[in-house]
Amino acid sequence: MVLLAGEISVGDLMELIKGFVDILILASGYQSSGLVAHWDSSNIKNAFKWGLLLENVLRHLNSSADYQEFIVELEGALSEITTNPTFPQALSGLSPSTFARARALLAEHMIHALPLRDEHLKQLMMATTEMDLDELQGNSFDNVNLSLDSLMLLSSSFSTVHDQNTSIKEPATVSSDSVENMEIASWASHGNTGLAIRELLKRQSAVSFLLRAETGLAIVETSVCCSDLAKGNDGFCQKQVNDAIAAPGEELIDYGIWSLWRSKNLSYFLDKRTIRLVSGASLIFSAPKEQWTQVFKQLNISSEINEVDLLETLEIMLLGCISSRWDSIIQSLSLLPNDLPTISKQIQEIYNLLRRRSQSLLLEQETVNSKEKDILMCLVEFFGLGTLVSLLWKMSPALVAAAIPSRSPVFRLYLTDIGNQLKGEYTTIRCCNCAEDKRDHIGCALAERIRCLHIFHIRGRNSISSMELVAFDH
Repeated sequence: MVLLAGEISVGDLMELIKGFVDILILASGYQSSGLVAHWDSSNIKNAFKWGLLLENVLRHLNSSADYQEFIVELEGALSEITTNPTFPQALSGLSPSTFARARALLAEHMIHALPLRDEHLKQLMMATTEMDLDELQGNSFDNVNLSLDSLMLLSSSFSTVHDQNTSIKEPATVSSDSVENMEIASWASHGNTGLAIRELLKRQSAVSFLLRAETGLAIVETSVCCSDLAKGNDGFCQKQVNDAIAAPGEELIDYGIWSLWRSKNLSYFLDKRTIRLVSGASLIFSAPKEQWTQVFKQLNISSEINEVDLLETLEIMLLGCISSRWDSIIQSLSLLPNDLPTISKQIQEIYNLLRRRSQSLLLEQETVNSKEKDILMCLVEFFGLGTLVSLLWKMSPALVAAAIPSRSPVFRLYLTDIGNQLKGEYTTIRCCNCAEDKRDHIGCALAERIRCLHIFHIRGRNSISSMELVAFDH
């Protein structure tokens, strides 16, 4: 085994690196148990000292070609642990060069923890400032003045970079590009506080862009929904649509009902809460299956769990099934014309879809998305088939229709429940009273669920992002 300067081996250095990785995980805000990780200034100082130690070692390694063999062996050891399925995917890109900026990496994890609590930020800035002041103790000048001069120089440097990218006509805002344009070494030259300020500016920029995106999203949602409501209240528009696209002898659903249905389901997909959940789901399921299944197993799903948490867990998993098709789903729903047949014809077409087993249909079936298949299998495993189907009635009808493939046994049981509701045979959930009142299912909650299934599984086979997944065969 190669030794560094005859004192430290690759194995010893790897132990230091593994310890630093554990620190980074805690710096992200949470313990492995899921509980919040609390940092005080003393522990933060120790973490930065650990990072500084790794920086010094890597700087020493890069100072001479004599250590090339050591670096190659170190790269191999790092590759071995980062390719392990249980290793945190956010850190899978670690390499020897990464630890040349270990403190910057640590500051990044500590600042971008969600949520960034006031006490955490206070302890972080206290620790970095005290460390920088301690570093200046060997000088004859006043430490506080030196520290302030350094921070003023940092502010001046940032302003110079920022001014080059800001229009005079626009108010000054924090630019992520401006922060990134300054090398990490430039920030590090202002001490640990400089690295912390760098990450704070990056976070401020991210929050600013997020607020702008949310504002734009709200405008889009309001525009689409108001447009649908206006059209739905326009009797002349209703007549125009029916006259234009209805085939002889065929009755279409009321345009006002259709508009309200589309507005409601688009509102769900465009809602800020849903956007956050689908972003989180996309991140969770981008990890190897071994990791995200372990996360859900630790939730200990059972009948005793809080129903709100249970439903949110289910919602996240369903959103994970459609996260890769998110844009196309919204776009297709936005452009969807009102040419749907009556509810009775819609449900009949869905039944016909399940009855068809011809060779031509098998040839048309699409390749299984392995990630979505894994999520669906875990849904059944975690919740149980019966419990899962009953919980689907408390989910958004459009989300259920988009996420559950028609070849899944979950879909078949869900459709069976819908059929029972149509006949007035209620199980644990009653969607509407139409059967008892001897009214047609037109604008009720049951009709909404049938309409969603028809859109995503009949109409959507060719137009809405390949909804027909062959996840389960008989």
